[in-house]
Amino acid sequence: SLNASLKVDDKFPAEALQASTSPRHFMNITHLLEGTKVAGVSIAAEGDLAAVTYRRTLPPEGKSESWMEIIDLKQDRLLTTYRGKTALSSLQWAPSGRTFAYTENSNSTTTLWIVDLSNGSQQAILEEIKDFGGYSWSPDGSFIIYSINEEPAKDERGVKRFQSPRDKWPGFRTQSFLYRVNLPEGTRQRLTAGKLTTSLSAIRSDGRKLLFTQTVDDFENRPYTRTVLASLDLEDLNVDTLLECGWMNAAEWSPDGRQLLLTGSPDLFGTLGWNVPDGMAPNDYDGQAYLYDLETKTATAITRDFDPAVDNATWSHDGSAIYLSVGEKEFQRLYRYTLKDRRF
Repeated sequence: SLNASLKVDDKFPAEALQASTSPRHFMNITHLLEGTKVAGVSIAAEGDLAAVTYRRTLPPEGKSESWMEIIDLKQDRLLTTYRGKTALSSLQWAPSGRTFAYTENSNSTTTLWIVDLSNGSQQAILEEIKDFGGYSWSPDGSFIIYSINEEPAKDERGVKRFQSPRDKWPGFRTQSFLYRVNLPEGTRQRLTAGKLTTSLSAIRSDGRKLLFTQTVDDFENRPYTRTVLASLDLEDLNVDTLLECGWMNAAEWSPDGRQLLLTGSPDLFGTLGWNVPDGMAPNDYDGQAYLYDLETKTATAITRDFDPAVDNATWSHDGSAIYLSVGEKEFQRLYRYTLKDRRF
């Protein structure tokens, strides 16, 4: 048995000390600096599972520890925990089922794992890839698009000829290219090459095409670079350039593949997104959302008269609405835009 006694100092009232079984207590500096915090949440496609990432600071060195828990949302119970050497990174749920992918980094290489919680299987679909960039599932889960970074050859001449004003930036000459890996067989295919980095924007809902971007210099017009938005046919690898413009942030296909949802500054399509008095120029950080019709090649500024600044936008699955994450004064808010009646 264990016996203990506690005596309250005379300068404190006796009622200052209370015994309780409740986990609730006052917030203090230790909670703020060293307490466990939620670092991220990812919901499975079916909405029944969630991957919750936690992070806490370890005193006295100040190092941090991260771990992940898979939670069954319907039954409100913990399924499994990945911690320590089993900690996961870059987790992404598959478009359907109880399957997710994650990356494991070791000795400057990356392995991409596929985990199926329904049967407990785990498969390394890519093993020990050097300079791995990132990855995205296809809409039907039949393949994954991933990127690999290619470092430039070391220049031993002792002088440097700048390829662009941007060549002064660290990492400018590091190029990134896109690859495809098919599931479950693991066959791979390189998709892009050349002198310009290619970045994945989106994969069409039928999985037949993807959008990618490249950046080129434009010394005559602000912001002095242009974003080239192109589509790549994954069946014959034909490339079709769709747009060339500055100030583009992101692009996404509509579910029916007929339109693009674009985000960028009010200058993305000339003055189409402007809503300021004559003689004034808009703030290029006032993010706007646009719809671009691929057949007529015309754009519509859907947020021109919408006050908050658009940070991110995505389609609903049926294409009837668009969800927008916006900055509104000091708040971060979520809006729904219905295309039928054009209402936020």
